[in-house]
Amino acid sequence: MEGILIQKVILRNLTKESTKTVLFLDDIHMLYLNSVDGLSAYRTLINLTNLQLENIFWCLSINERALVHLNRRFRGESLFGRKN
Repeated sequence: MEGILIQKVILRNLTKESTKTVLFLDDIHMLYLNSVDGLSAYRTLINLTNLQLENIFWCLSINERALVHLNRRFRGESLFGRKN
């Protein structure tokens, strides 16, 4: 539920009419926690980066081991799209 509220707040500010913006997020592997529902922030980030916002460029960094873990956890669906 919290992820949905965060997403709505961000969407109010990031619209297709927004000025050109580059968003840098470093160490996104820190978004998930080893707890129940610990992936909600990561899921929210996936949803945000998948939006069709023409003026927003996302630049993300993640630890390679964490990326492998998250790709396995989400079975191929990740920030970088679904694997064929």
